[in-house]
Amino acid sequence: MGRSSYKTTQHCRKRRFSDTQEYCGEQKRACRNWLDLPEDLTASIFSRLKATEILHDCQLVCKRWLQICKVNPLVWRTIDMDHHLLDDFIYGSMEHMCRDLIDRSCGSLVDINVVRFGTDRLLKSITDSSSCGIRRLRLEDCPAITDEGLCGVASKFARLKELDISECFLSYKTLEVIGRSCPLLVSLKLKRRFNERGSNSMYGYTIARNMRGLHSLSLSKFNLTNDELRKILESCLGLETLDLGESFLPYLEEDLGRRCAEQIRKKLELPYRLNYDIEKYLSQVTNNKS
Repeated sequence: MGRSSYKTTQHCRKRRFSDTQEYCGEQKRACRNWLDLPEDLTASIFSRLKATEILHDCQLVCKRWLQICKVNPLVWRTIDMDHHLLDDFIYGSMEHMCRDLIDRSCGSLVDINVVRFGTDRLLKSITDSSSCGIRRLRLEDCPAITDEGLCGVASKFARLKELDISECFLSYKTLEVIGRSCPLLVSLKLKRRFNERGSNSMYGYTIARNMRGLHSLSLSKFNLTNDELRKILESCLGLETLDLGESFLPYLEEDLGRRCAEQIRKKLELPYRLNYDIEKYLSQVTNNKS
């Protein structure tokens, strides 16, 4: 029994070792496959990562990937940069880095996400450098971006389709300028700063007058009225998604609730305490159709 057990143990060890060799071989082949991908496909994959991931990880893998990250504009068609406390210490100025990446895009930049470091000067760099035209712009918590800065570059956002501005100071007059300058805009997300002063009763009317082509609208931390909501529904006939979950609406008129349920087909989110009313109207609409 002892000798048989010894042979079995030795056999298992050999099998495990051979399995390990096979696994390592597969891993090496997988690594070679990644490195042998066509350059444009590699660049397309990199473009889905955050900018700091590309700079800190991808371009350090090998000389070929470093070259792709430096000279292939497809990597930087999309730039996603999120500023954290240690970033300035590790990378230096985030704004300076972002402008360098914009230059690497060679005018092909179409999608950019700037979090906690945007300025008017950076906005100008974005618009001046993009020959393709920005299609998607997201700005979050960028107090250094002003109404004047946004108005100054709005005319260059003619191809903009998606706009997301969160925790930034934005007047309804600036929103009006953006609406007139962006005829292709189909998605708008706005989130006011918690300490932003001034009346916000004009934002709904501004959207209704100047952004009739919207398919998706999200408003957070706004005080809305039934009349504003009605104007938005009357003007934006293609609206499919409406999210007002973090805004305030004192009450919902019955005919307006029914219209919301009928018109908004994909996603409808109203302030929490009004969701019961919407569920009631949705059930009425469903029953009428059946």
